[in-house]
Amino acid sequence: MTLSLAAASYGYVYFATLDEALADIAELGYESVEIATSPPHVDLSNLTAAERRVIKRSLDRHGLRCVATNPVEMNPISPILSHWETAHRHYRAAIELASDLEAPYVVMVSGRANALAPMPEERTKDLLRGRLEQLLPLAQRLGIKVALETVPYGFLQSSAEVAAMVREFDVPELGMTLDCANVYWAGGDPAADLRELGSIVDIVHISDAARDRWAHTQIGRGEIDFGAVAEAMRDTGWEGPTVYELVDGEDPAPRLRADWAQLAEWGWSGRATA
Repeated sequence: MTLSLAAASYGYVYFATLDEALADIAELGYESVEIATSPPHVDLSNLTAAERRVIKRSLDRHGLRCVATNPVEMNPISPILSHWETAHRHYRAAIELASDLEAPYVVMVSGRANALAPMPEERTKDLLRGRLEQLLPLAQRLGIKVALETVPYGFLQSSAEVAAMVREFDVPELGMTLDCANVYWAGGDPAADLRELGSIVDIVHISDAARDRWAHTQIGRGEIDFGAVAEAMRDTGWEGPTVYELVDGEDPAPRLRADWAQLAEWGWSGRATA
């Protein structure tokens, strides 16, 4: 069983323009990409329909398929209303962009808890429930699935916690992104989580981390057993996209190229040419 592999544009954000990043990803042999909507690549604050069309033309020109848009630096559980209003506009714009790019998913973080004075857990969950209820009708109308991501910020850190929220809603427009680095740094086992929850996982992010060092770095620089992750995918028949998400302050291009052999040994393939 071949596992589908996409590259993330996020690591390129300060190394190249979005068009240059897409050209590079295609030249490296990838056929699919996850687009991080982060300035200077994409500013969702006032993204116009014309600008969305420019991005689609860039994807088409480079022969790439967009698997997801990924808004970053958003906090949907902020109790400050103006912060949520900004996040809400950005997520709506990300859903509209995904629709225009013919991408099936939008990645959404569950939010960052205040480390000093965290809101009580059930109250925070109620806040997230309400905010998802505001976003999901647009996703449903446009045929987009919001994939809620595991994040180590003190709220819904584990795959099981995210899965419980997804199952509670039980609607086709809400799913899950399992980020291996986030899960591992928070103390979890991404391979075991995939075996248990694979049926509701839509996207898997791969990058390396350690128990004592949160990172999204090159495979082999941390401690995650990606062979076990790939085996869990094959054993459970999981067929969603895997996104290699290098975000560590270094140019991702050399690693995206250099790691092909190892990724292929584990069963991932996303290249148009050998």
